[in-house]
Amino acid sequence: MRYKAPYTLKKKTLPSGTVVIYYRVYVDGVRKEYSTGCSTKSQAHFYCDSLLKKGELVPKSRDDLSFAEYAKPWFIPGTCSYLKARELGGAKIGLSHANGQRAILQRHLVPAFGTMKLHSIGPKAIEEWLYSLREKGLKPITVKHFFSTIRLMLGEAFRHGLLSENPADKVRHLDQTVREKGILTQREAVDLLSPEGYEKYWDGNILGYLASLLAASTGMRLGEIVGLRWDRLKDGYVLVDSSWERGIGLKGTKTGDVRKIPISSQFKEQLENSLGGLSKEYVFSLGEKPVTDKVLTDAFRKALDTFGIDRAGRNISFHSWRHFMNTMMREKGISDSKIRFLTGHRTEKMQDHYSHFSEKELGEVLGFQKSLVIIDQNLYVKEETR
Repeated sequence: MRYKAPYTLKKKTLPSGTVVIYYRVYVDGVRKEYSTGCSTKSQAHFYCDSLLKKGELVPKSRDDLSFAEYAKPWFIPGTCSYLKARELGGAKIGLSHANGQRAILQRHLVPAFGTMKLHSIGPKAIEEWLYSLREKGLKPITVKHFFSTIRLMLGEAFRHGLLSENPADKVRHLDQTVREKGILTQREAVDLLSPEGYEKYWDGNILGYLASLLAASTGMRLGEIVGLRWDRLKDGYVLVDSSWERGIGLKGTKTGDVRKIPISSQFKEQLENSLGGLSKEYVFSLGEKPVTDKVLTDAFRKALDTFGIDRAGRNISFHSWRHFMNTMMREKGISDSKIRFLTGHRTEKMQDHYSHFSEKELGEVLGFQKSLVIIDQNLYVKEETR
């Protein structure tokens, strides 16, 4: 007897020009067709086989499926079809991002929409939920993030034929203005990072002090600083190829890039002399593992408070060092492409040739670092100019 495949695939080109693979199954002798949301047959086969294993090749009727049922596999690595399709397409989905999205789903979306039938969720219900979040005091950017999550999920339901449209597309936009990140002035930064500033504001916290100095002069992310290992400190540059995340440990950088950021030999020596005896592997550590990001951010906040800077009013956080470095580099006339490389804000089109700095540009980067601090024979941090 000829074997009958549980499904067949068919390629379709949508009016927009997008190619989508559909799969066909027979239910009680009637042929049904559903979208896989995939653009290649290999991805579609993988998607359909995963549904087949779970017994979900034939979706429930749109009239029966609740949001809670639809949400069960979402953002679970190895289970969520959306994550699988993204990864097959070459996207890198971090575990922390997936866990964060899953937390939003369980804590906010399911309690609000879980008992509702998927097809009954309309723009009004979504808008009322968003307004309630604002009334609870959630920040606009947080509300925007939550909305993006449900919009994504309902959009996938539409693409897979579970909904006739995505109701989130009709939601009236709320005021979701994101507050601009504040930065220190160069004078404030120099005062804060000077030897006098260390004695005055940092309460002897050499780990926090040098972490801020490194962030200000290189634009490294907090997780990249926490996860920095001694063997990544090279002659003339620091190799940024990893990051540390609480609850996960060492992983790749946020964008998966590898960067070589120029660093002066004096600053490298300062790190080695001040912190070299604390840990064999990690620069910012008191043992086998690095200190937590909270240790470094708390030290920075305390220094700002002692300095008398209104960090809340000016919206200044440890991440402000990246904005500070970006601003100072622009003032030095370094091109945006080189700045994006230094800070790790690279687009997919930017290739490794951006890591090659001319002698003039290299001097400008090191000159910027020296405009903040220089190292004397006693390896204390000093201002170059007042």
